[in-house]
Amino acid sequence: MEESSLRSRRPLALGGLLVLAVATLTNTAALRSTNSGAAGDGDGPFYISIARNLAAGKGYVLGDSFWPDKPTMGRAPVWPVLLAIPAKLAPGVGDLTLLRVTAACLNAVSALLLFAITWKLSHSRRSAVAAGVGYALYPVALALTAGGFSEVPYVFVSGLGLLLILCGGRAMYLGAVVLGLSALVRSNFIILPVVAMLAAVPVLRTRREWTGFVLMAGLFWLPSGLWIVRNYALSGEFPVLSTIEGETLYGGNNSYVASTLSVWGYWVFPNEIPGETTKKELAATMSERQLDRYYHRKGMDFLKQHWFELPRLELGKLIRGFIPVPWVAGWGSYGVFFFRAILYLGILLTSKLFGTIEPTYRITVAGMFLVVLSTVLIYYGTYRFTFCVEIFLIPIIAIGALGRMDGSKKPLRASY
Repeated sequence: MEESSLRSRRPLALGGLLVLAVATLTNTAALRSTNSGAAGDGDGPFYISIARNLAAGKGYVLGDSFWPDKPTMGRAPVWPVLLAIPAKLAPGVGDLTLLRVTAACLNAVSALLLFAITWKLSHSRRSAVAAGVGYALYPVALALTAGGFSEVPYVFVSGLGLLLILCGGRAMYLGAVVLGLSALVRSNFIILPVVAMLAAVPVLRTRREWTGFVLMAGLFWLPSGLWIVRNYALSGEFPVLSTIEGETLYGGNNSYVASTLSVWGYWVFPNEIPGETTKKELAATMSERQLDRYYHRKGMDFLKQHWFELPRLELGKLIRGFIPVPWVAGWGSYGVFFFRAILYLGILLTSKLFGTIEPTYRITVAGMFLVVLSTVLIYYGTYRFTFCVEIFLIPIIAIGALGRMDGSKKPLRASY
């Protein structure tokens, strides 16, 4: 019996090894073929700065900021904490190398998580391998990895959380907590349980199922709740999840992005808005939280005073976020967005299958989409936002294309 069980597991293990091997090769190639300077153009240096201070025992401090002697509330903690581990183990490694290699390792593991999630959903080895390899080859994921962007750890913690939830039993509750860490990578996902409830209404019918949903939501919010308590101790205000929310809101809602085609529907640093006082000048007389409130008010004032322009601005946001149009001329940009268009075509062709997928997964992914849609409409549009949900549709595409080849018709049920 044990020998038979090992034989049945061997093809699955070999499939996982194949996915991991492909992911390792593609991520290594992505790092070698791209300039490390690209990682310095994004948020990576901020996360590395915090990680270095954590590794050195100096606390959660952003050294390269206007408040270098105070703990920061502006950057979500999961990515800096993950980076602090290799920073502690290999202090001599350069900042951008540390950032990119850590991202590549996480991205390779995420491909394996997509493989496992697809297996849990379909019990089809072909579908699982296709999903894992598909993610490993996805140029958007590789580009984000090469840049060391925070979407990479988001996929890792979200994928791990979803896999644990699909495992059921006690692992399901741990999975809810791990999934909750996604809001400490990308803060907009703090509303995931709220919007997921909309998708849960036609699925959850009994009081027991709704009680399970509420319990899972509470566990999801546990990590964010602890972070908010920490920020309350620092700022004396509640609730504060991040102090760059105002900057994000104003950067995506101003006259410049509303009227300039090159950044239409996108985001600009407030310093680039004509007539705006520089952040350095403002920070000289404001605390981190005060500056966050200042930018938030500026963004809200624009929305109130220019409501007639909002339809045009919102259209730009939606195009930026959901239409695979390369806004930067270049073969690389066109290639990445070509593969993104193929992914979207696959989503459309397998959309009917979505209603038959395991309810817990379906509710969560639908909630992710609503989070992204809300984020785009409120803040701005970018492929980085939509990436956070589109990759969790890869298992459904793989199942739709290959799932029946194994003849698996195992019934699926909710995990709650």
